[in-house]
Amino acid sequence: MALSEQKHQLILKAAVAAFTELGFSGATMDDIASRAGVSKRTLYTHFPGKAELFERIAHDAKKSFAQVYAATYDPQIPIQKQ
Repeated sequence: MALSEQKHQLILKAAVAAFTELGFSGATMDDIASRAGVSKRTLYTHFPGKAELFERIAHDAKKSFAQVYAATYDPQIPIQKQ
């Protein structure tokens, strides 16, 4: 994984922690950068603002949730097994 992608992932992880602990209003870009171990300049290179960062996290969570809970119904298999 390229260094830029590693930093991107660190930022996302740090942002999840900050939003979970402090909420959207309480979390700051300074705090997220500090938690990720990157400069604010690097943070803003990856995400133009806190709202866009939060949207990305929400999008990733939705995508992950959909993959985990994607259910397919097969009428040939008893419902209890499905």
